[in-house]
Amino acid sequence: MRRFVPTLILTLAVAAAGTAGGAPEPWRADAAVVAQLAALAQAWDTALVKADLPTLEKILGDEYVEIDEEGLADRAAVLEMTRSGEYKAQSLTVEDLNVRVYGGTAVLTGRLREKSAWRGKDHSRVSWLTDLFVQRDGRWQCVLTHTTPVP
Repeated sequence: MRRFVPTLILTLAVAAAGTAGGAPEPWRADAAVVAQLAALAQAWDTALVKADLPTLEKILGDEYVEIDEEGLADRAAVLEMTRSGEYKAQSLTVEDLNVRVYGGTAVLTGRLREKSAWRGKDHSRVSWLTDLFVQRDGRWQCVLTHTTPVP
């Protein structure tokens, strides 16, 4: 027990010294990466409003899944709903966007204000939004979106 206490104190002191002095948090990224991801999120919203399938195909990874109160939709379903006009976005605005980067993975969160129609009916809503991006071949792609309606 006598050896344990000094070792514990030394371990805690080293750990505290390692985190002192403003050490960066593990999710911090340089401003250029954060700006790049924020611009990509804006380009995605614009592509949905314009039904710009080539841009959407670049942004959405092959394994992309969207989860919302309607259920699950994979990349092919999202692209088809947009192409066919089954889903029509009129405006999409993300407020309070927060970007956290963990190496080659990024999590974007915010509040989504959406004015849209789905299957010919008003689908306008406000939702909490989470997007998961991964970096591949020097570019970012979204692989998961989850939205939850704001009560």
